Amino acid sequence: MLAGVFLGTAPGHASPLRETAERQVFTEPGELPQLTLKEDGKSVALPLEHTSVRAEVAGFVADVTVTQRFGNPYERPIEAVYVFPLPENSAVHAMRMVIGQRVIEAEVREREDARRTYDAAKAAGHTAALLEQERPNVFTQSVANIAPRTNIEVVLHYLQTLTYDAGEYELVFPMVVGPRFMPGTPLDRPNAGAGGKRDTDLVPDASRISPPVLGQGLRSGHDIELEVSIDAGLPIASFDAPTHETDALQDNDSLTVRLQAQDNIPNRDFVLRWRVDGNEPQATVLTHKGKEGGFVTLIVQPPQLDLEEIVGDRELVFVIDVSGSMSGWPLFLCQQAMTTALGMLRPVDTFNVITFSGAPGQLFERPRPANDANTQAAKAFVNGLAAGGGTYMLDAISAALRPSVEHGRRRYVLFMTDGFVGNEAQIIEATRRYVGTMKANGQETRVFGLGIGSSPNRYLIDGLGQAGRGLALYASLREDPAAAVNRTFQIIDRSILRDVHVDWGQLGVTDVLPAQIPDLFASRPLVVLARYREAKSGTVTVSGVAGKKTVQLPIAVQLAEPGSGRQALVPIWARAKIASIEPDLVSGDAEKAKRAILDLGLEFHLVTAFTSLVAVDRQSKVAGNAMTVVQPVETPEGVDAVRAGATQAAVKQKLTRLFAGSGSTGIAGSILGGGGGGTLSGSISNVVGTSGAGSATAGVGSGYGIAGVGVTGSGRGYGQGYGISGDRNKEVGSVAFSAPVVMGALSREVIQKVILENRQQVRYCYELELQRQPTLEGKVVVKWVIAANGSVAKILVVESTLPNKNVEKCILAKIRAWKFAPPAGGGIVEVNYPFVFRAPH
Repeated sequence: MLAGVFLGTAPGHASPLRETAERQVFTEPGELPQLTLKEDGKSVALPLEHTSVRAEVAGFVADVTVTQRFGNPYERPIEAVYVFPLPENSAVHAMRMVIGQRVIEAEVREREDARRTYDAAKAAGHTAALLEQERPNVFTQSVANIAPRTNIEVVLHYLQTLTYDAGEYELVFPMVVGPRFMPGTPLDRPNAGAGGKRDTDLVPDASRISPPVLGQGLRSGHDIELEVSIDAGLPIASFDAPTHETDALQDNDSLTVRLQAQDNIPNRDFVLRWRVDGNEPQATVLTHKGKEGGFVTLIVQPPQLDLEEIVGDRELVFVIDVSGSMSGWPLFLCQQAMTTALGMLRPVDTFNVITFSGAPGQLFERPRPANDANTQAAKAFVNGLAAGGGTYMLDAISAALRPSVEHGRRRYVLFMTDGFVGNEAQIIEATRRYVGTMKANGQETRVFGLGIGSSPNRYLIDGLGQAGRGLALYASLREDPAAAVNRTFQIIDRSILRDVHVDWGQLGVTDVLPAQIPDLFASRPLVVLARYREAKSGTVTVSGVAGKKTVQLPIAVQLAEPGSGRQALVPIWARAKIASIEPDLVSGDAEKAKRAILDLGLEFHLVTAFTSLVAVDRQSKVAGNAMTVVQPVETPEGVDAVRAGATQAAVKQKLTRLFAGSGSTGIAGSILGGGGGGTLSGSISNVVGTSGAGSATAGVGSGYGIAGVGVTGSGRGYGQGYGISGDRNKEVGSVAFSAPVVMGALSREVIQKVILENRQQVRYCYELELQRQPTLEGKVVVKWVIAANGSVAKILVVESTLPNKNVEKCILAKIRAWKFAPPAGGGIVEVNYPFVFRAPH
C-alpha cells in the first residue's frame, strides 16, 4: 500500500495480487498538490478521475444521477475500489456501466451472489462493476479489469426525499466519507475489506468503511461537478448554498444551481436551501398505482394553533464530542454553540454538560440550576476543552439518558458531534431503548442531534433524533453554529402535536410508515407513507394532543387509478420500509429482518445491506492479472485526519518508497514528513500515529505528517527552514489548522491559503517552546485586521488556554509579517482564527 493508496487486498478477499514493486509518489506544482504514482518512470494518476452529479427536484423528491469516470493510466489492467457517501435516505435503484459505445445495465442480486458473479467475471478477464452498501450512507464501488489506457463510466441513479423545516427546503449531497473511530476488540481473522482499520467485535466491517485518507492539503486528482435543477411549482423567493461557491439561473418557479469550477474538491457536503413564495397547503396527498401496487404519501404541515403551551420546567443536557476528529475548528464551533446555548437558558431550567472521547466526563455530578455562577462555570469548562482520543459514544448515551428525570421536568438532550464512529446502529438502538424506557415510566425525554463539521455522519445524527423523539440539525464549518442552536430552542419552546394518530377511514391502506407516528413539531411537516389496493376516495383524519387540547385535521384523499401518479413514490416507500426494519438487525429477530430486507431489495430493485447491483461486460476480455488500487479520499474540510485516526499510511508489510514534493505545500509534509516540498526516503514498518520529526535547517523539509515507529531516512528538498532537530523515533506535538472566521471583502479560501502557506512558522513557534515544556498544549485565538493594501494592520490574542506567552508573541510576530490580497473596494477585513496545539501523548 502506498501512502494514501492501497495496492493489495480487494474487499471480501484474503489474498489477491499484492504489489511490492517500488514506486514513486509526486505532487504536481500548484496551490493544492495532486498525488500521482510513478509507473516505469512515468507519472500516472489515480483511477477515479471525475464525478458528475445531476439532481432534478420536483416537490419534495430529488431524482439524482451520479456518474463516476474511472481511468487506467497503467500498462496493465487494474481493479479500482472506491468507498463513497450518498444521502442516508437515498433509494439507489439503478446502475449501468459504459465502456465506449457499450452500455451494460446492472441487475440486483443477493449480496453474496453479486460478489460471486463479480469475482468470476474478474477472474475470467471480463470488465465488471459492483455496487455494495456498507451503511445507508456509505457505499463501495468496485470496477474490475479496466483495460490499460481506457476509461469506464459507472452511472448510478437514486431518489431521496428532501428536508423541509420552517418553510425552507434543503438538499444535501455528501462528497466524502469521514474517518471513523472503530470501537471494540480486533478480530482474529483477515479483514473483510481493503480499508486500513482492523475489523472489531463491535464493528466487524470496519475495514470496509475506512478508506485511505490523503494528508492535509493534498489532492487525489478526483474532482466533481454538480448541477441541481428545481421545479418548485411556486415562485422561488430565495435560495442559498452556504457550503460552496455556485452559479445560478432563476426563472420564477425554476432554479438551476451549478458548482463553480474552482470549487470542485470533494471534501465537504454540498448544501442547498430554498424558499418558495406563498403558503404551503395544509396537506398534500401524492399517489401512484402501477404494477407494484398502489402507493400514497401524505404530507401534513403543522397546524396554526392559537394555543400558548407552557413550556414547563426543563432539564437540558449538552453532550459534546471531544474525540480526535473534533480537533481544531469543529470543537471551536461546539464551544461557540455552547456560548449561545448557555445564554438561552432560563433561571428555572437545570442543566449539565457531558463530554465524551475515551470516557465520558461531566461538569456537575447532577444537573444544576441555570444561575449565573453555574453558567459561568460551564463556559469556563467548555472553553477549556481539548479534543483527542476515540469516539466512545455509547458511554455518553448512557450518561445522558440513564439517570432519572426530576419530577415535573422534561429532559432535552443535545448531542454535538461529527458522528465519525463505526457502530452507528448500536448507538441509535441504545438511544431508542433509553428514551422508550423513560417514556414508559412517565418521564419525558427528547434527543436532538447537532451535526458539526463539513461532512458529518448524517445517518447517525438523523438516527439519534428519530430514536430520541427529537430532530437533527446541522452546522457546517461555513455557517454560524448559533443559528442551529437557536432553531433547537425554538423547537423545544414551541407547541407540538403529541400522540399523533392517522385514521385512514375506509381507504383500506396497508404497510403504513412510520408504524408509530412521531410527534408533529411546529416547523416540520408530518410525512406518512402507505400502500393501497383499490382506487378510492375518502377522508383521512390526523389527530393529536396540543397542550391539553385535542386537535383534528380532516383531509380529503383520492387514491389514483392504475397507470397514473408518481412512480418515484414506489422506491421511496420501499426505502422507508427497509429503514423501519433495520433496527431489528440489532435488537430483534436479526435473521427475519435480514430476510425481509433482502426480499424488499430484490422486489424493488434497490441496493441494501443484503442486495447489490452488478454489471458484467461479457462481450470482451482483458488480458493480464488486474492490480487492485483502492482510491484514497480527500481529508474532510476542517478535520485533522491524523488526530481523527485516518489510515493515511498504515502498512502491513515493509515497503521501500521514495516520496518527493514539488508543490507549494508539499506531499511529504502531508503524508510522510519531510517539509513543504522536501523528500523522505527509507524503510517503513508499522507506521501509525501522528507525526515524526527529522532534523532540519533552512531550506530543508521539517518532517511533519506521520508519526510512528521504525521510520528511518533523511530529509531534503525545497521546504521552508523551520525544522527542529530531534530524535526521529520521538513524536512531536501537533497544530490544528482550521477555517477562519472572516468579516469583510476577502473570501475564507483566500485567507486560508495564506495561513496554510505559512503554517510552518506557527509550528516553529510552538515546537520551539515544546522542547522546554513537553506537556504544553492549549488553544490560542488570534484576531487581526487586514488593511486596504493587504498588510496586517492590527493583531492581538483574544482568547488563550495555552500557558506560554512566548508562543503567543512568536505567532503574533509571524502573522504581522504576512501579506494578503488587497480587499475589494479598499476596505478592511477582520479575521478570527483558532490555533489548537496538542502535546504528544
